[in-house]
Amino acid sequence: MTDITELTKRMREAAEKCIEQEPLKLVEYHGKLYLRNKSGIVFTVSCDASNPDFTAENENYARLAESVSANNAIALLDALSQRDAQIAELREQIAELREQEIKPAGMQFITEAIGAHGYIVGCMRQNRPDLALEESLKWVKVFGQAAELMEGK
Repeated sequence: MTDITELTKRMREAAEKCIEQEPLKLVEYHGKLYLRNKSGIVFTVSCDASNPDFTAENENYARLAESVSANNAIALLDALSQRDAQIAELREQIAELREQEIKPAGMQFITEAIGAHGYIVGCMRQNRPDLALEESLKWVKVFGQAAELMEGK
C-alpha cells in the first residue's frame, strides 16, 4: 500500500512546478495523436492500426495525462487535506460521545419520559387538558432535577 502522505507530497511538488505552465492538450494532427502545449509537442501518442488495443490503451493514458492538470492536482490534494482534518475532528467527536454514554438510569428516565409523553397526548385527544397539564407539570419538575444532576456530573 502506498503511503498517502508521501504520495501527496510528491504530487504537490510536481504540480507546483507546472502551475505556471500551460496545460497539455490532446490534439490530432495528420492521423496521429499528440499531447502538447502551445510551445510544441510534449508526447507523441503511438497509434498502430495493426494493434487497436495498444492504440486504445495509449489514447486512454494520454487522455488521463491531459486531465491531470497542475490546478486539478493541487485542488485534489487540498481536498484530501481538508478530508483528513474532517476525519480527525469526527474521531474526536466520536471519542467525546463514547465518554458521554447513557447509563441504565438515564435509559430508564428516557423510557419513562417517552411513556409520559404518550399519556399526555392521549389526555389531549380525550379532551382532558387538565390531566395533560397535571402530568406535564410533574415532568417539568423531573426534567429540572435531571438538569441539576447533569450539571453536577
